[in-house]
Amino acid sequence: MRPFLAAVIFAVAWLAFPAPTAHAADTTTVVALFARVNNRFVTADHAGTDPLLAQRGAAGVWETFDVEPVGSGGWVALKSRANGKYVTADNAGADPLIANRATVGTWEQFQIQARPDGAVNIFARANRHYVTAEQAGTAPLIANRTTAGAWEAFDVTTEAGVPVAGVPIVRTTALWQAVDDDNAVDVQPLGDSWTGGGNGCNGATPDNWRAAAAPRLVAAIPQALYVGATQQGCSGDTWNSGWGGRKMADGLANDMWRQWLTGLHPTGATPDVVVLELGINDFWAGNCSAVDCLDRIDLLVGKILAVDWRIRVVVCDIPKIALPADRQAEIAAYDAALPGRLDHYGATRVGVARLSTHWDPAKTSDGGFHPSVAGYDEVADAILDSPAWPIWYGVTP
Repeated sequence: MRPFLAAVIFAVAWLAFPAPTAHAADTTTVVALFARVNNRFVTADHAGTDPLLAQRGAAGVWETFDVEPVGSGGWVALKSRANGKYVTADNAGADPLIANRATVGTWEQFQIQARPDGAVNIFARANRHYVTAEQAGTAPLIANRTTAGAWEAFDVTTEAGVPVAGVPIVRTTALWQAVDDDNAVDVQPLGDSWTGGGNGCNGATPDNWRAAAAPRLVAAIPQALYVGATQQGCSGDTWNSGWGGRKMADGLANDMWRQWLTGLHPTGATPDVVVLELGINDFWAGNCSAVDCLDRIDLLVGKILAVDWRIRVVVCDIPKIALPADRQAEIAAYDAALPGRLDHYGATRVGVARLSTHWDPAKTSDGGFHPSVAGYDEVADAILDSPAWPIWYGVTP
């Protein structure tokens, strides 16, 4: 058995039989659950009439589940394809997991929580305990563990055993801050000149949003650390991946997005969070309608998430800048549609930062295109005020 990992201990809550809960069945992802303790797939045997058991060497219909987001907070329901019923931690978690519910209540809600070893834990809302492949997988799955070790480690895969992107994954702050591989929350500022700077500095005066954001970010998440490929910008700025003139189109051309996520300093690690500040130059160049840019950002975010399912992305919308009226109208349409366009990734993976509502066009330094120092403060506020941060880390910077 692998050594037990540090994990968060939760209080037992809500033991009454639950009322049905609304959930978003139109955002399902089909998965198989693979128990690491015995290298077997979890099955709803006998078409779901038996409790869940990790005993199959290959996955078929009885071993696949629809993952359906339920409300906020990263909770999901698992609907067995063996019988079309939802998995329940029956009797408030005292009984083994079984797929026998027609509707979703508290006992049918789970979080899929990230582990630093690349696996996931399954955390039951019924009793705030972890699901275990009991007796090294020889006994049915049951939610009765207050800490997570080897028997509680699962992979979320396709039937062929390939990792699945798009599943709502919750990263519990205490777990990751305790045992993350580099003991840091690696934040990659990725964007254009608003991210990288380079418009001219006056001594230590910031000419980018990340310098303004750093004090708030680190105060809220002490393990936060900027990573990137360059230290371009004002003296004393930390690492970033921002360059003047960068477009979304650049990232999709010749798979440039791959280079953006590799060779990062100082840790060399894949980022935990990417703050994606792109699109201004696409609209400025006049070769991007609202529809085109929505397609570009959606595709780019998907490619970033496919690199590592643990990555989270904050996507910045586009503020009002000095452009002709027709392009301003396209930007407004893009901003209005952006949250809905990215909804399919789930709030536990992707969030939106509303630069459009924070930005004051008067706070610019060069005729309406780049922010002044006060303007960069507002951009930083917009990024840190994204509702994604409290979902991912439990705090608002």
